[in-house]
Formats: sequence, structure tokens, C-alpha cells
Amino acid sequence: MAGVLNRKSNFLFVHVPKTAGKSVEAMLLDLPGSAGVDLSYAEKARGQYATTSYLERRLTRLSAIEKWTGADRHSGRKQAMWAQLYKFCFVRHPVDRAISAYRYCMRNSGDSSYRQPFGQSLPAGLSFAEFIRLPRGYNYEVMNHFQIPQSEYIRCADTAMDFVGKFENLDEDIAAVAEILKLPLPQLERKNVSATDQNEIVPTAADLDLIAQCFAEDFAQFGYRTE
Repeated sequence: MAGVLNRKSNFLFVHVPKTAGKSVEAMLLDLPGSAGVDLSYAEKARGQYATTSYLERRLTRLSAIEKWTGADRHSGRKQAMWAQLYKFCFVRHPVDRAISAYRYCMRNSGDSSYRQPFGQSLPAGLSFAEFIRLPRGYNYEVMNHFQIPQSEYIRCADTAMDFVGKFENLDEDIAAVAEILKLPLPQLERKNVSATDQNEIVPTAADLDLIAQCFAEDFAQFGYRTE
């Protein structure tokens, strides 16, 4: 998981994978005072993506943020600085996110230079139904872009979000954040878009039931319907 910190404009953006986060990151990084942070690098380096503790430990517990504020962000001035940050993120309907993650992971599965070797490579021709049923920890990219619930990424930030926008209302919600923070944000340029295939992916009833079960917290917390 990545993010953008800005002390000048006093915000933290938490990037939830497959919610247009790369596009938002690129836009925010152009602002004076912005710095990008990778909040999961330590876990990737140690291979903890392949263990249950990867989820239980809430990723890095914002170790990158601690470097920014100092070793102990819970002390005095640093705690106040942390509390004053405007924290926001974007989420997406779990079914649409699963389809986007599938296309993204399959598109990059044959690229040996793409963040390898964090787990087994995805076999060619893997179907969507097979993808969403891969065992947890099979591959870092699958974990990062699909298996970890969006609500988990927000919890890993160890703080409440001031604003949770929706991918479905991306332009309007970004405009709302820009107004709150008084930021001169340009038109959003979409990046890392998973191109639609000629063969449309239509999840089966069993697929939808599985996604609803695995991401029940996301459906409930973010107000998405399971139908």
C-alpha cells in the first residue's frame, strides 16, 4: 500500500489498490510539499505477504509515517501533528474491484520484472472464477490488489479517515477534497486503467456469493449493495 503525505497542505492520502489510486497519487505528488510513501515495503521485503500475520499485523503500522514525524508519533507535538492531518482515501464496489484486479494481475503475470519474486506466478489462462478462489498468500499482487479488504487498508492507517470517497463518484469526490483543503487540483488523468477485454467478465452467482462473503465488511462499511 502506498500513500501521499503533505505537510504544507496538511493531508495524508491512503492509496487503496484498484480504486484509481495511482491517478490520485500522481496528481497529489505534483503539489508543493508532497512526498510519496510505500507503507508495505517492509512486509514485501520479508515475504510476510505469504503469512497470516501479514493481515493480523495491519501491514506496516505506518512505519513510513513514523519516519516522517519521528520515531514516536504518539508523543506531544508529533501526536498533535498527526491528529491535524486531513486523512482521506477512495474505495470501490468489491465486485468491480475484483474484476479490475483480475485484469490487472493477469496483464502483468507474464512480466518477470514486475515486482517479482513475491510469490508464485499466475498461470496463463486463469479464469476469473479461479482467480478469486486462489489461496491466501499465493501471490503478493493478488493479496495486494484483491484479497486484502479495502476496510483493512483503512484500518492499517491506524486512524479514522476524514473522508472516504467512492471510485464511482471519483471526479466529484476529488473536487470535494480539493475544496476542503483549498488545493488547486488539475483534471484527473487516469493511470493504470485495466482495459476491458473483448470477452466481458460476468461473475456467476457463486462468484458473487463468495465476494459478498469475503468482503462483507467492505459492503457494510462503505454502503455497497450485494445484489
